[in-house]
Formats: sequence, C-alpha cells, structure tokens
Amino acid sequence: MDFDWSVIAGAMPALLKGAQLTVLITVAGLVGGTLLGVLFGLMRAYGNRFVASLGFAYVGLVRGTPIVVQVMFIYFALPGLLGVRVDPMTAAIASIVINSGAYIAEIVRGAFLSVPKGLSEAGLAMGLPRWRVLAFVVGPVAFRRMTPALGNQFIEIVAPTRDGTAGGRYLERRGGAGGYMVITQCDDHAPRRKRVADLAVRIVNQFETHEFRNMQMHPKDTGGSFFEIDQQLGKGANDADGPWEPAGGADWKAARRTERVTRISGVEVQADEPTRVAARWAEIAELGVTGGATPSIELDNCTVRFVPCTDGRPEGLGGLDIVASDRAAILATAKARGTPVKGAQVYACGMRFNLV
Repeated sequence: MDFDWSVIAGAMPALLKGAQLTVLITVAGLVGGTLLGVLFGLMRAYGNRFVASLGFAYVGLVRGTPIVVQVMFIYFALPGLLGVRVDPMTAAIASIVINSGAYIAEIVRGAFLSVPKGLSEAGLAMGLPRWRVLAFVVGPVAFRRMTPALGNQFIEIVAPTRDGTAGGRYLERRGGAGGYMVITQCDDHAPRRKRVADLAVRIVNQFETHEFRNMQMHPKDTGGSFFEIDQQLGKGANDADGPWEPAGGADWKAARRTERVTRISGVEVQADEPTRVAARWAEIAELGVTGGATPSIELDNCTVRFVPCTDGRPEGLGGLDIVASDRAAILATAKARGTPVKGAQVYACGMRFNLV
C-alpha cells in the first residue's frame, strides 16, 4: 500500500495551526498550573489548620472530578452564573491551570515533606527566616526530588493517558471506537424540557448560555444511544448553515469542506429492541414512527433509523448516511488506505458511513 503524502501536504496549514494552538495552551497551562500547584502544595505542607484545609478542599475537589466537567463548568456554567462570556481559549487554559495545579500541588507537598526535618531545623537555628529556609535550603532538595513526577505531569497535559475517564469506559463497553450520541436541534427548548420531565427521562448533562441551550438524555431511559436536543439562539440560529456554539459559533464554516461530501442525511441507531426504542424516541420528540420493517423517525433534514445489533457490538450509534458529491474518490481513497469498504459503505472508527 502506497502512502499518500499529498493528504498531509494539503492538511499541513491546519496541522501547524493546531500544533501552535496546542503549544500555546500547554505552555500557559503549565506555567499557571505550576504556580498554583506550588502555592497550594506549600499551603498543605506548612499552612495552619485552616490554610491546609483550603488546600485539601481544592485538591480533593479538582482531582475528584473529570477535567471534562471542569471545562464545561468554566465555559458553560460560569457565564450563566456571572453573566460574563468566557471565550474558548480562556476556558481551555483556565481548565488546565486549575486541573494541573491540583496534581502539581500534591507533587510539591510530597517533595517538601520528604526532605529531612533536620535540614530545615538547621537553617532556622542559623537565624534564617522560614521563607529563606524553604526557598534556599529545603527548596533545592525538594525540587530535585519532584522533577521526575513533574515531567510525568507535563506529559499528561500534552497527551492525557489517565484511565477511567467517562469516554474511555464507554468505548470499553462498546468494544472500541464508535458513535454514542445523536445531537438534534429544535427552535423552542422549553416545551422539550417539559416533555422530557413529564416522561421521567433522566438528564445526564444540561447547560444554558445566552446563545445556546443544551439537554442530553440518559441512554438507559431513551435506549439505543445518548439523545441530545439543543437550541441555538441569536441571528440565523435556525438556518441550515447558521451558528452552532459548541463548534465555535459561526466560525465552524471556515473548516467546512464539501468537495466530496455535503451533509448527513441519515442516522442509524442500533438497539436490542429497535421497535421499542424507536417508539420511545418518537414519544420524546413528539413525532411519528415510519419505515415499516425498519422503524424510523423523520426529522426536518435527516432520518433516524433503528436497526438490530448485528455487528457483535452493544447498543449505540452505528452508522451515518452521508450525501456524497464524489463517491468514487471517497471509495478509492478508502481502499488505498486499507479502510474496509463494502459497496458504497466505508467502515471507519467503529462506524458505518453509507455514501448516498
């Protein structure tokens, strides 16, 4: 199989821009996280009971919640609480600073407390103030001891490897990569929320800003996969190519490429009981079920089909119908890269992409 370098060459500007953004966020996050970590680490190691308790609360809270939750809180919840919009870059850097600061605080605390007390006592006996003892006597020894752990933490920021994340657990249950959520848009969120409440469907995540309203429903109550209903507010909100806040507002159109594909026209949700799950989704969305042998729900610009689990994997988002403007080029590229192809279907990332 020949490697197509032209693909990388064409994407190089976007890759370089992404690398630049990654470096910027990483450096800013590391600097801020280190300063915050040193502060709270010393608070925990040498502060009085109240100060140490503040440090303990910060470390426990941040390390006890996923960073995804922290990002969403800063980006979506804070604007609602404070009435001030947080731009994506600020939210990303603040999240890394706060998250890494908690882990670095424990590294700092452990390193300083591992230095024999005799060293600090000797410094104090010589009449040095405590801050000089920490900075010039204990500090250099502690820094050498914390260097390996800090290196691991810095790598973790650039390329996270932590186990036990929500996304990781989901992928494990499904046996690898795949789809998990159907995201839809409505023009009036309040009636949808009321409908979900009346049906006792649990909400796993929701937020509201001055431009966007979100509601994600629990797959145990919907069946099939996560079902999300959102509303975009503002000028052009209901246009086919209107703004979409999670994708950067109106900026998403700058990344749109329609040389080979134009849109998603169908969604395929696989379920143990397709008919029952289709009826449940239709009940939630207040739409009818069509399709006969293959139960379906017709949205304004897309069809949601419910099919049995026949690929050996559990319930979830199994496939997408993609309107292709150059099907031949897509299939040729997929075959050249060794991606499984069956007729007009390409299988990638645990998903069936049906070219229509």
